[in-house]
Amino acid sequence: MAQRRTLSAEHFDMLANDSEVLVKRELAQRDDCPASWLQKWSLDPSEWLRRAALANHRVTSEVLAKASVLADNHREIAEHLLTPTEILTRLADSQDVFVRGAVAKNPNTPENVLSQLARDADSFPRLNVASNKVCPLSLLRELENDPDFVVRRHVV
Repeated sequence: MAQRRTLSAEHFDMLANDSEVLVKRELAQRDDCPASWLQKWSLDPSEWLRRAALANHRVTSEVLAKASVLADNHREIAEHLLTPTEILTRLADSQDVFVRGAVAKNPNTPENVLSQLARDADSFPRLNVASNKVCPLSLLRELENDPDFVVRRHVV
């Protein structure tokens, strides 16, 4: 039923309160999933459900901001195009290299943050800065001389 084309608000709410995470995950992936449920599920104990909620194209920047309190959400939030720049800036200092890499790849990351990540000790964020479509030419020129061959290759 959660995969049907149309659901009444009553049916949606009934299914959204189901004890089975798989049902909720199907609902979180729907185009008509209400923002209120996406917000609730973005903080759910189930990482599987949180990821589905955060990946929904209807998720708002407000939901992303609230969901950023959970470190397990940081990678998905760093990848999302609606993530506010202040959160991207904060996530650029993450201990998790994959979170920093996701920030580096996000086209909405501010130039000063890309500059910081272009000098990251780990090559993964530097690689993603080089791959970022909006990376400034000045940073690409710096990354042309990166010690890591893979990073240099992505500058081209």
